Amino acid sequence: MNIPEVIKLADDLVFSQTGDHLNYLQEAIIKGTLQHKNYTQIAKEINSSESHVKNTGAELWQLLSSALGEHITKKNFKNIFYKAKIYNNYNSNIGKDNLKVNNLNFCSERDSTKVQLPTENEEYCTETTQLSPQLLDLSYAPDIFNFYGRTSELSILKKAILDEKIRLVTVYGLSEVGKSTFIRYLITQIKENFDYIIWRNLTESSHIQKLTNDFKQFFLYSENPPYSQILDYLINYRCLLILDDLQNLFKTNELAGEYLPEYQDYINFFQQVVTSSHQSCLITISWEKPRHLSSLENKNYPLTTLQLKGFENNNTEILKHNDLQDEDKWSDLMSLYQGHPAWLNIIAEVIKDLFNGSVTQFLSYNQELLFLGDIELILKRQLERLSPLENKLVLFMANSTELLGISNPPEEIELSKVDFLMTVQSLERRCLLEKIEQNGRKKFKSNRIFKHYCLHKQ
Repeated sequence: MNIPEVIKLADDLVFSQTGDHLNYLQEAIIKGTLQHKNYTQIAKEINSSESHVKNTGAELWQLLSSALGEHITKKNFKNIFYKAKIYNNYNSNIGKDNLKVNNLNFCSERDSTKVQLPTENEEYCTETTQLSPQLLDLSYAPDIFNFYGRTSELSILKKAILDEKIRLVTVYGLSEVGKSTFIRYLITQIKENFDYIIWRNLTESSHIQKLTNDFKQFFLYSENPPYSQILDYLINYRCLLILDDLQNLFKTNELAGEYLPEYQDYINFFQQVVTSSHQSCLITISWEKPRHLSSLENKNYPLTTLQLKGFENNNTEILKHNDLQDEDKWSDLMSLYQGHPAWLNIIAEVIKDLFNGSVTQFLSYNQELLFLGDIELILKRQLERLSPLENKLVLFMANSTELLGISNPPEEIELSKVDFLMTVQSLERRCLLEKIEQNGRKKFKSNRIFKHYCLHKQ
């Protein structure tokens, strides 16, 4: 599907709403959006003001949203228009395999109108290309502007999904450590092995029935009849399903990974995914590891979990992309902020704004005080989820210089042995404690950044 075809489809949609065709500015906005240009660049090309282009763009996205019954923005426009389910057959007659929306004909997959999204590094085609036999819905997935490293993690999951036929993958880690971007990139490596790829972001209203209805809507454009359960689709098709932000289904202020009462059905659903025979794969992404996985892991079912951590100190591409100076100090900066991509990007902006890009100057200033800046906003959201017992243990460890052993709970925090062990396990599931081998025994240490934050917030 090339740019003129997208403009033709958008023109038909706008005409169905207003009775008028796209004007020159609307066409320029669509073309610029498909070419990854921002409003400033579009305005400069057509000698218009940026504010006028922005206002016209907002009106255009609203018109297209009304025409399709789906919220469209500049950010998701290209993904939605390249989805198979809204590819328009302009000249076909309406038949049993076509769907009529606002007087426009949208073809089913039987008419070979399935479209595959371009990969992150591909430009949108200016010539007609062969359409893919896949149906992908990645409109809720993040865009990838830069991807660094993660080669070992990619290799692990590719082998698990393609060779070991793992049915359930859970990727968890600290907030904004890059989990969603990592999985989005993984899709580009394994997408040819699936017929259907669907990405959904879970929210506080993502009940299992709502997700099931969403699946039915997605498969409405297939010639096969709808099924009553999501699992039926996974059994009958080769599907890759991604559920992001799983932590939104968990309780806050309680131990990690415990589902809210209204989402208990997900436990049974995930168990069915693991224990049923099929060729599909479900990937969940979360800030914390779900509690129910422990019993499944112990039974050697085809599932796996992967904790995504920060970059290694020698993987300094993210700092190179930020145009920082003093390359010989980059590994020190990576170590200080644990290779966490969001934290590093925040600190890189501080270094550019206040230290003229000099990492050496920043590290010299930062010797006695670990500067966090806007990182605190990320830490605050994560720590707000902790239970009272976790808060108590986190504060104790923030004030302690010793590693935490599990043979006996510290007297200062007044926890029973049972509560102590469950609290330690919960903090580990949240990636706030790290295991250390010492004299043949496991001990724990606090995440250094969180420890510093807690100390200065007391």
